[in-house]
Amino acid sequence: MKSLPREHRDRYEITAEILKSAVAGALKLQIMFKARPSSTQVETYTAKLVEEGLLEFSSVKEHKRIKKIYKTTEKGKHFVKNYDLLKKLGELEQLPFF
Repeated sequence: MKSLPREHRDRYEITAEILKSAVAGALKLQIMFKARPSSTQVETYTAKLVEEGLLEFSSVKEHKRIKKIYKTTEKGKHFVKNYDLLKKLGELEQLPFF
């Protein structure tokens, strides 16, 4: 089975994708499917984003198991908005001048 080549994404893009995937609340597995980080990256990034106040979590008990539901904070939403704006500006710089 041939695997697809992975695109190179910088930490800001990965951060923005994780935050976007958790706006309505998400489990780590859901974040992995939506934002496409590796399992190691999910562990590292969610811990750091919680520490920085961009992501928060709540614990929910379900069938004798505790699950963490991550949700993007207002600070995290602000990061995403600014990231998307900067990305858009970067794309505009690549347009040819007429």
